[in-house]
Amino acid sequence: MNRFLPVIAWGCVAAALTACARSSSAAEEPPRAVLVRAERLDDGLLARSKARGANLIVVLVDDATTPLRLGVVGRAAARAEIAWAAWIEVGRCPSLADEHPEWMASPGNHHDDWRRLFPNLPKPSEHQAIKLWPWVPIGYEPAYEAQRQRVLELARRLPPSCSGLFLNDLQAGPSSCGCGNDQCRWALDYGTKPTAPKVASVDDVASRFVASIQTAFPDRLIVPVWTTECEDVDLPNAPDGTGLCGGVPCSKGDCWRRYVAAWNPLAKTVRGPIAVAAWSETFHRDPKTWPDAALALFQHPPRNATPLDDTRAFLAIEAWDKPEDAAFKLFEHYRTSSAGVLLALDKVDQSWTPKLIKATSNGEVKASAGH
Repeated sequence: MNRFLPVIAWGCVAAALTACARSSSAAEEPPRAVLVRAERLDDGLLARSKARGANLIVVLVDDATTPLRLGVVGRAAARAEIAWAAWIEVGRCPSLADEHPEWMASPGNHHDDWRRLFPNLPKPSEHQAIKLWPWVPIGYEPAYEAQRQRVLELARRLPPSCSGLFLNDLQAGPSSCGCGNDQCRWALDYGTKPTAPKVASVDDVASRFVASIQTAFPDRLIVPVWTTECEDVDLPNAPDGTGLCGGVPCSKGDCWRRYVAAWNPLAKTVRGPIAVAAWSETFHRDPKTWPDAALALFQHPPRNATPLDDTRAFLAIEAWDKPEDAAFKLFEHYRTSSAGVLLALDKVDQSWTPKLIKATSNGEVKASAGH
């Protein structure tokens, strides 16, 4: 049985995340969070964040983040009387990508429009494959368990005062159909030879992964972070189009249908909030207009997908290249929104590099010298 917290409203979310709440009215406020590196968090940043409307601090936790540093974070949050949670990157994992290149994501081979971004990359030979370093999706069976153990280990480093976990990048790698769009994340080995076995059921792998982590930590709120698919404006010949999908008719083809196949199990299984990664500049979107549009598309995806109301939607906004004052003004922009808002003051890396790997006679693979 999945032991999910029965969270159905922001009041319950705040109660779970905000042990420092001092009144029922404070507990009813939607989360207003800032995301920072653990080593950058100090009393000054905490005070400024609270003064500008933050009621939750989220820290980036990775393999290099020590329990000692996390203890410092917990004590600082306690002094500031503010709740805190951890952000753990799942799919983009350099350590696993270097150790097991065969587990890395592939750009789809039915389309090679992504090559316009890397025109000098050689074509793979018969015994080679192209992988997207350092993306290691949980849709591969061995990667699933390795990623699960890695997340569990990172979560065990967290002191008891940490109230929740944000799990980022639970989908496939960028440009998964081969279009070149960083938001295209529905496919594994689309027209390419697999170098690792897939899990038995790819569509519900994210929901099962989240359930596994939640079972291990039943008293912490687990928040999946999701990426929406390509959009009509990205299509070839779209009026004022972005060109992000090259010549591939992504949003009119399989992309959203397959997105929904993975989204519905997640939305129906997870009782608490789900965040949308609205990395505007990283995804080559208009930072003034796209976060609102992305939130609307996230809450009401096409193809009869399960809708997500404001009591469960969490909007994560790219703010790492903005001056601090300009970043905090985004809280003012969303002051009437009943959705949760997270300002990423430090970078959430979404980059990828195509890398050739080659198969040996016994079927193993190893990274080649060239990128």
